[in-house]
Amino acid sequence: MNDSSGNFEATGTVQKVWKQTIDSKVKGGRARYEARIVISLTSDPEKTEDFGGDVAFLDQVKVGDAVHIVATTKTGRKIQSIQVLDGPN
Repeated sequence: MNDSSGNFEATGTVQKVWKQTIDSKVKGGRARYEARIVISLTSDPEKTEDFGGDVAFLDQVKVGDAVHIVATTKTGRKIQSIQVLDGPN
């Protein structure tokens, strides 16, 4: 849900995680990547939300994890933080 600071927060279960190429033509020939994470919402399991962020977030979550994600809406839902919640996976 959006809040007044321009952040979007969502709690749900990770459905899909992957590394996506965002720029393959960078100086020095190195591609740039970002993490993509899709969660189904706890409040509405039929609804999913898609987030992007630093590839380091891929090490923090796996499919089936219950998570709380805070993302900024200023740059297209870029992940600011992920908290893995305790509970059944």
